[in-house]
Formats: sequence, C-alpha cells, structure tokens
Amino acid sequence: MKVGLRKPNYKSSLKARTSGRIKRDVNRAVKPLYGKKGLGYIKDPERTIKNRIYQETTVRTPWGISHSGSGTKHTMSGRATSQLSGTTDVPPDHYRRTEHSQISHSRVKLKLGISFCILALICLVGSPGGSIVFATLGIILIIVSIRSMKPSQLLTQQPARQEQKVRQQSDSVLAGIPSYPISLGAAGSLHRQNLEDMPAIQPRYKLLKGDKKAFIVIDVETTGLKPQFGRICQLSAIKFACTDDGQFQPIEQFNTYINPHFNIPEQASNVNGLTNAMLASAPTISQVYQSFMDFVGQYALIGYNISFDLKFLWCSGFDLVKGRRHYDVLGLVKRSELDTSDNKLQTVAEALGIYCRNHDSLNDCYATGMVMQKLLAMLS
Repeated sequence: MKVGLRKPNYKSSLKARTSGRIKRDVNRAVKPLYGKKGLGYIKDPERTIKNRIYQETTVRTPWGISHSGSGTKHTMSGRATSQLSGTTDVPPDHYRRTEHSQISHSRVKLKLGISFCILALICLVGSPGGSIVFATLGIILIIVSIRSMKPSQLLTQQPARQEQKVRQQSDSVLAGIPSYPISLGAAGSLHRQNLEDMPAIQPRYKLLKGDKKAFIVIDVETTGLKPQFGRICQLSAIKFACTDDGQFQPIEQFNTYINPHFNIPEQASNVNGLTNAMLASAPTISQVYQSFMDFVGQYALIGYNISFDLKFLWCSGFDLVKGRRHYDVLGLVKRSELDTSDNKLQTVAEALGIYCRNHDSLNDCYATGMVMQKLLAMLS
C-alpha cells in the first residue's frame, strides 16, 4: 500500500485536459450512465476498490509545489495544506475560476459544433461522406456544450436583452404615474439654514400601520456631497399607497430639475449627467418650495440613506424633520443580510431584479420604493 504524496504525471494530465476531455464529453452525450458514481463497482470492482484505497491513503501533489530540482524549496498552496490537514477549505475565488472555466469550455464546444455543421453544409456538394462526418461531430459538440451548461449560465448569455426588458417596464411604469402640477413661486424668497441647527433624526425601518395607507419616497441629485456647500439640481418624490396584499402602488409623482445658480463641478456632472447648460432654464429651489411642501404634506418620508437627502433639503431652507416620521431603506438592507458586493441602491436593486437608472432622482425614488416592498416581504 502506498502512503504519501502522489507525484503528477504531466503527460497524462495534459492528455486528460485536452483530448481526454473531449472523449469524456462525447461519451457522456452518447452513454447516459457514463461517469455516474458507483458504476465502477459493477464493471471492475477489484480495480475500483484499489483506486479508492490509493486515493484515501495518498495526497495529490499540488501545482504550487515545484519539481524543478532536488534542491528546490517546496511551497504548498492553500488547497494542498487543507488536503494534508484533513480539512476541505478551498480559496473562495477557486469556485469563481472553476465556474468561469466551465462556461468558457462550453462556449468553445458550442462554437466548434456550429463550425462543423457549417463545414458539413459546405462539403455536402463535393463530398457527401465528409459532410456526414462533420455534421455528426458538430451535432455531438452542440449537444455536449448545451448539456454541460447550467440554466443560469444559459440565461447569462443574454443579459443586455433582459436588462432592456426590465428597463422598459420600469420606464413605462414611471411614465404612467400622474404628475403633480408644479406652481412656481417667487424667486429668492427662501433662505439657507445651517446644518448645525438641524434636529437629529431617528429613522425607522419597518412601516408603521398608520403610514401604510400612503407615504412619500424622496430623492435629490446634488452638485456635491457636502450639504453646507453643495446645491440641489434635481428634486423628486413619489407618493405610494400600500395595498392589502403588501404591494406598493405609485399614485403620484413630483419631479423637477433645479437651477442651482452654482457652477456644477465636472466630477458631479460625470456622476449624474447634469450640466449648467441643461439647468439654465430650470426653476430655482425657492420657486418650487411651496409646491413641493404641498405635495409632501404631513406624510411619512422614505429614502435611501434618507439623512443625506434631508440634510441637503434642510440647508436649502426646507424643514422636513420636525414632527414627521422617517424611514431609511438603507438600514433595512443592512438588517436583511442581502448577499451583495455593496449596499449601493443600484447594486441592491439589481440583486432584487429591479431596474435602477443610477443617479436619476425620480428613478431612484421608484427603485427605493420597490426595494423596500421586496425587503419587507422577505423579512415578514
């Protein structure tokens, strides 16, 4: 009985990864039971038991060990260390690399199969025998490539079409929401406030029963990140009503661009796509103040990191803090433990199958409401 490290046979390894891989794929396509676990004990039990013992009593030499010479220092990879220690820890990116490799191999086989079928059509005129051979190989490779792909991998081949469909649905919903009539007031009648004077807010995360009938989702686009120095250049809000089955129904929208009378930095324009030329004919924040306050009324306010929006509104002269309930969807995201790379609205919305046109305040309002609806359904 052999005990220790299994030295790699590079010739066999190369063969197994090239011609051997194709042979195995062809056999799997032709023989339904090929490669299934347990068949070895039926076909050749003695050899199977011997191989099983050999696998259990030896450890494969990892690719991280150098074999360039007898005096070479041997270093083990994390996978080899886990094999020797008896654990099964594998680097997290190993699974991503493996999945990507499987998808790449499947696509290569699919392309080869299509190429063989095209060659078969070309050879059909001159050499019918060659045409049959190419057609057979092409069909086998196409079947193998499709069978080796997971349904999720097949779907990822058309991400642009799916995203376009979701975007069109979102745009059609926004276009169908009635717009609140904005009456412009006098310019220059609104005075800025100091951020230090803003009362502290304590946002909630789950809707209270009294706020489910109707609530307002707000969002702003700004010229910067500091409320005391930046200005609002787009102001949006959507009024939602919650149905008996927990669905959020948008019933009215408020949306306007704002002329900040302030030079928009290039960095801000690169983010939200707004420029001074685009906003030159837009109303000022003081002109839309009264219409926005009438639209908001005494409803509860919801936002994604709502403190950011409230700080900018406060510094612009709006008091939407005192005597009002606030809900922060960002806090709800953190409590839901969603498996996302970050907690940005666009990332969370995409994870939940919601289209979010990043840094468009009206679209952000709709996405925020839909994210909250799905998260509340998940948590309940």
